[in-house]
Amino acid sequence: MGGRGSGGSRGGGGASKSINAKTENELNYLLNKSYKYDDDAYEFSRRAASEQAIARKYKQAGKKELAEKYTQYAKEALAKADEAKAQSKKFKTEASKLASKKVQDIPRTYQYKGENGVRTVYKSPQNARKAYDQARENLVSTAYRDHPSIVKSPKGGYSVVPHGIAKLNNLKEISPYSIDMSDS
Repeated sequence: MGGRGSGGSRGGGGASKSINAKTENELNYLLNKSYKYDDDAYEFSRRAASEQAIARKYKQAGKKELAEKYTQYAKEALAKADEAKAQSKKFKTEASKLASKKVQDIPRTYQYKGENGVRTVYKSPQNARKAYDQARENLVSTAYRDHPSIVKSPKGGYSVVPHGIAKLNNLKEISPYSIDMSDS
């Protein structure tokens, strides 16, 4: 009989309460595998797009041999992306069957407060760690606020953002060394 805001949805999902620890571990394993392949597919399709752009430039410059070479690279990257997408879908389907409900998808980008652009959201922590390592290599500034941090994105997944943005958005930073890289 409650007033506004009180509804029947207080109990949460009924399925999640009946899942035992073993099933939950298996579900997490399947989802992590799915997310890893999804991230890989995204990276391969980005690589294919850049290879196609390079091929186009060579074609316009009249360098047919180089254009064909880069077109072939793009085709290979697209094939790898398709393969990774298929693997991701396979693991996601298995996870959905196990959870007996559709697994929520994580958005690919997220715009944080204090930034003009959007940041890539990695679905697996291992890929976020790789991006973190790359950001550390490319770091020019000595200011701590500019140092990269791995954070849990508000809509799910992981992002690599500067420390200042993480603090501005009240995001919990994840230690990169706590991420197990043995599976990548």
